[in-house]
Amino acid sequence: IALPNNLAKIDNGTFYHCNNLTTIVIPNTVTSIGNEAFYYCYYLQTINIPNSVISIGDEAFESCSGLKNIEIPGSVTSIGKNTFESCNGLKNIKIPDSVTSLGDEPFKECYFLETIELSDNLTTIDNLNLKAVRYLKSVKLPSKITSIGDNAFNGCSNLESITIPDGVITIGENAFSDCIKLTDIIIPNNVTSIGSFAFFGCSNLENITIPESVTKIGSMPFNNCEKLQAIKGTKGSYIENWANSNGYTFIEQ
Repeated sequence: IALPNNLAKIDNGTFYHCNNLTTIVIPNTVTSIGNEAFYYCYYLQTINIPNSVISIGDEAFESCSGLKNIEIPGSVTSIGKNTFESCNGLKNIKIPDSVTSLGDEPFKECYFLETIELSDNLTTIDNLNLKAVRYLKSVKLPSKITSIGDNAFNGCSNLESITIPDGVITIGENAFSDCIKLTDIIIPNNVTSIGSFAFFGCSNLENITIPESVTKIGSMPFNNCEKLQAIKGTKGSYIENWANSNGYTFIEQ
């Protein structure tokens, strides 16, 4: 389908559940893609988003399982919630730095995503929730975020490494639980709290360094981390006392 050249926007639900839609050409006059615009277009394989588009609505491409690639242009500033939920054909996605607003759970149940690159101008990803996106190998997190939310990477069993930005203050509950391929984690110097079960079940985690800025740790953050024998930190800090009280060897860094 080729849309009219003078079209200004794609309204909410325009192609809702259009199962026979396989390809679409959007003219460069369109500035917005509405909520559920292509919801459950199961066989949609290719779509061009022109660099005139500024906003993409909630659930705009939810359950478009046939989509294998989607390129988001640098004109886009906002992406709604659950926008790409259950797009199980997607393996890689890049959110350009022009995006300053990203809705909740944009990649929920995108089980086959392998890489995600997020806009560096996002200041929050509290409800990213990549729970059980089990093929995810790498994520580039925005440098300006101050927290990693609950369940952010829970069950991302192929995630091999992650760099937590220096500005992060809080790490939520179950944030990295069952990330079984993680072997090393460095908690940056501004973090003050680590939530319950944050690294629960990270069975290959061998090394973790926790700064003296941390003054609160929730319940069982490292339980079932069988290879973790020692915690590195600053002598005389809250972390030393916590490690000794919870049966871990403390190593002064």
